[in-house]
Amino acid sequence: MLHHKHAKDQARLSDWPHRRDGAQIQLRTHDGATHAAALFRLKHCFGRGLLLYSDAVDVQAKDVITIELEAAQ
Repeated sequence: MLHHKHAKDQARLSDWPHRRDGAQIQLRTHDGATHAAALFRLKHCFGRGLLLYSDAVDVQAKDVITIELEAAQ
């Protein structure tokens, strides 16, 4: 599960999955590695999304990742 880090990103992270629930995206971890993933909207959890990835990604609680939303339209 993920949520925005910066207040300025809240609207985009809320709106994007609402319009493209389950869409393929790219994520970048703290070590600079990129991974394919899918971002799902959590309807019951305002401002949060569920991020699913198929390869091994070393992400711990509170880690900051970069999500490239437009990369997989």
